[in-house]
Amino acid sequence: MSEYPTLEEFLEAIEESKMSVPVPLPLQMVADHLDITRAGVDKMLMDERLRSVTLAGTRFVEAQSLIQKQAKEAQDISKVRTLLEEKARAGMRHVFYEPLMTAIHRSPKVPADRSYIGRVLGAISADTYKEYGLFLTVLVHRKTAGTTKPGPGFQGLFDMVGRPWKSKTEQDFIESETDRVLAHYSRKRPRN
Repeated sequence: MSEYPTLEEFLEAIEESKMSVPVPLPLQMVADHLDITRAGVDKMLMDERLRSVTLAGTRFVEAQSLIQKQAKEAQDISKVRTLLEEKARAGMRHVFYEPLMTAIHRSPKVPADRSYIGRVLGAISADTYKEYGLFLTVLVHRKTAGTTKPGPGFQGLFDMVGRPWKSKTEQDFIESETDRVLAHYSRKRPRN
């Protein structure tokens, strides 16, 4: 008998086995794995971001569709990160959401797409903070009249890692963090 301590390990085993039979996963397990509600999983099944399999009258999530969804998200994270790193190497102090979203076939006009780009940027933030101690996503600004700045989730990143704002004003802090990112990437070669 095989034992899998996490759903991620089970999904990896399914992917390696190249099973052609749909593997059912309980909806709540998938919700917990994705850190969303059960209703969120139902919505993903309805709009076909995930596929379902019915077994003895009970609906489950098809594991293979979850694997495909995660692979697509990983590609999107990589693509957006690469674009941001290119902008940082070029010395650009900010980029707006729309071109990043367009690059991964998303629209800022669609609420679910705005939530999605937030998750993508959150993953990039976690990775660049772990790797370099900075948030590459400081470059992503909302389009507003006057001075632009990152969205409201940006300050939450610093709260999350327990790092206080070091400047007197929010704008000074954003400028300081942008300087740190640009200095770092001006010395870096492209990722392979």
